[in-house]
Amino acid sequence: MMKIDNKVCCVIVSYKDYISLKNTINHIYDQVAKVYVIDNYSNYSYQEIKELKSRKNLIFIELEDNLGIAKALNIGVNLALEEEFKFILTLDQDSQASENMIKNMMDIYAKDTNGEIGIVCPKICLSTQVPIIEKSVTLVKVPITSGNLVRATVFTEIGGYEEKLFIDSVDFDFSLRVSNAGLKIYQVNSALLFHSLGEKYSLKILGKNLMDISLHSPLRNYYIFRNHIFICKQYFTSNFYFCFKKTIFLIIHSLKNILFHDKKISVTKFSIKGTIDGFLGRYGPFKG
Repeated sequence: MMKIDNKVCCVIVSYKDYISLKNTINHIYDQVAKVYVIDNYSNYSYQEIKELKSRKNLIFIELEDNLGIAKALNIGVNLALEEEFKFILTLDQDSQASENMIKNMMDIYAKDTNGEIGIVCPKICLSTQVPIIEKSVTLVKVPITSGNLVRATVFTEIGGYEEKLFIDSVDFDFSLRVSNAGLKIYQVNSALLFHSLGEKYSLKILGKNLMDISLHSPLRNYYIFRNHIFICKQYFTSNFYFCFKKTIFLIIHSLKNILFHDKKISVTKFSIKGTIDGFLGRYGPFKG
């Protein structure tokens, strides 16, 4: 049986996929002292909500609208801070923690006597991958939000997640602020998190599947492009190399959309609008 760490809680942001949410909870429930589920207006059934609320040390909060991942995270984090948890794990609803993931990450914090570490994160494995377990620890720059075990004092030092981004690049912004505050981010390669990546397109030639390409909806592309502009405007001077590399990846992302997306025109329109809104400073949820 896994040991519960009483200093650690978990904040899960959910949106419409109850089966994945339940699976995520089941994998982390016995590793933390409390789970906060912040739901972005999924309209789960009465029975599903009742099932969640019946679990001990699980708090389920249903928001009255989809307020975005950053706002939902901040609500959960503030609840955790009020209850004086020392470490806060953030999870997406489609991420499954491996056994002893929290223990393996907390072992790194136990060695940090000077408080130099702001985030410890797991090694991300795609759900279809066969994991390779390593005992090494890697210094990283911008881990994804899901799986981050954040020292609670970080939030009082640099603030919470940037709500005007709504979704996408929220992890980049938070991680860069952590790094720029002089705190370290370590990936623990023996702590595994199984994660799903968006919509996929299978590239086939002569009927044979060569590879799966991760694609996103036109609306998601709006946020990807808009928030990329935000990141570059915000961190161009302090983190030039990261912004340059991210721009190259965005160009490759655009080429994949043009070549493989089945909604090329719509995706292009949303991407252009996102870019324009980014330069004009129009943030928050998409307004059409």
